[in-house]
Amino acid sequence: MTPIKLRTEETINNFDVDYDFTNKVAQNIQRDLSNKFESIITEGLRHKGYNLETKTELVGFIEEFCRYEYDSDRGEKTYFIDNVPFLLHKYKPVIDARPQVTGNTVTIGASTSYVFL
Repeated sequence: MTPIKLRTEETINNFDVDYDFTNKVAQNIQRDLSNKFESIITEGLRHKGYNLETKTELVGFIEEFCRYEYDSDRGEKTYFIDNVPFLLHKYKPVIDARPQVTGNTVTIGASTSYVFL
């Protein structure tokens, strides 16, 4: 097989993107991340003795008593209840340098971490 080099304009004109599908995937990822973060926040509050049963209670509690601070140099975000830290999010990704190969798919992992304080 002889490789064929594509010029930029050919690539752009022949590349048909399904934006509806792309948007749905992005929305699903965002929803899943929001749900996961909500469960982490809820668990962090439970560790401090706050058992909030509904999402309405959770949102009201967060709006009234919680705040967060960024430390961009360290790649961390600290969450507080009444100025007492309860959750540390190390958002600077840790890249797993060992790619996983499955058939034609190569997966490289990256993660962030949460620490209950």
